[in-house]
Amino acid sequence: MGWYRVWLVLALGAAGPARAADPVVATVGKTQISAGELQAQVEKLPGKQPHQVLELLIARELLRLEGEAQGLGADPQLRAELDQYERQELLRLIEEREVAAGRFSEGQTVRHRLGAALRDSLGFVWDTEVARGLVGRQHARATAADSVALVARWQGGSLTVAEYLKRSLIYGVRNSLVDTAAAHKAGEQLTLDDLLVAWARQRGYDQDPVLVHRRQSKEAELWGQMLFFRQVEAEGPPSDSLQRAYFGQHRDRFILPPGVKVQEILVDDFPLADSLRTQILAGADMGELAKVHTRRRWARESGGDLGLLTLKAPGYGELLPVAFAAEPGQLQGPVQQGGVFALFRVTERIAPRPATFEEARTGVMERLQEEGMDRYISQLRVKYARKIHVDEQALGE
Repeated sequence: MGWYRVWLVLALGAAGPARAADPVVATVGKTQISAGELQAQVEKLPGKQPHQVLELLIARELLRLEGEAQGLGADPQLRAELDQYERQELLRLIEEREVAAGRFSEGQTVRHRLGAALRDSLGFVWDTEVARGLVGRQHARATAADSVALVARWQGGSLTVAEYLKRSLIYGVRNSLVDTAAAHKAGEQLTLDDLLVAWARQRGYDQDPVLVHRRQSKEAELWGQMLFFRQVEAEGPPSDSLQRAYFGQHRDRFILPPGVKVQEILVDDFPLADSLRTQILAGADMGELAKVHTRRRWARESGGDLGLLTLKAPGYGELLPVAFAAEPGQLQGPVQQGGVFALFRVTERIAPRPATFEEARTGVMERLQEEGMDRYISQLRVKYARKIHVDEQALGE
């Protein structure tokens, strides 16, 4: 796993804010990395030593510094993604706090229970005149001014005609402006989350330390991705000759994992699975039965043939470890996978082997790009050397 993917794991699963008594092991710019955060990340990455994980956390903050220097905070796309992330986190926080306070039971819809009260407290206004004035002008005759006209507003936000029509299309809400009463009702439904977010900001939820920390981590993730792609674009794709040379020098890094070829029948209930097992053991053709019964419709034509599976193949649950332990040719199961049952046999076991260049090409490209990013991080360490401080004593405690 290259540094970039490890760093991304850190950003997506960032620990909470530092506690007051938590010693600081490193400072990068204005950001402090606490012993608690370091330990939390070490636990997420088995096999990594604390100093290795600290290097990844420092790399994350160096990318944040460089992102600030390049003005990524003003990038419209990144700001929109970050705002959307904060919006979803605020909605989640509202749900948690309202349930914890006993005002709603878990599973109740906070949005709809609070909707009417929030429309009153935030002064929600639906502009019927704007909606009526746009009747018949939603398509060819609509103007740019029509799109930005406000059809609804409230304390802390507003809804343009363009956004109203966009949301109504996305959420399958009737968006005809001819029926002004229906449009008004749809507008109330489509702005419930906006009102909740405005209400949460009024109550200071957006200053919650955990939410602030998560937003900062998301910002670091987005900026890191952008800087990564910019660096890849600046260097350009590695040439075919460079890829082949790298592959030749590092063949041991490109080994195809062991696999098994599996034929399977997946059904909904145990009695059917047991009945099919009895039929197969009595001589029935497993492939023909799979064409009729297996839930994996894409595998019916091939008689239940799932192809070559590795231990990391997604979508097979408990089947994989059992299949890798099974003797080829022997009927196995029924094996329960959640609420369904599988009969299967391993038709062939494939040993690990060195990949050919074509099989490894994608991996070679990724390795070369990651090594380029490693060099970039090294350059940032030099550029921001005076802003990096590591407390070796705190790190050793």
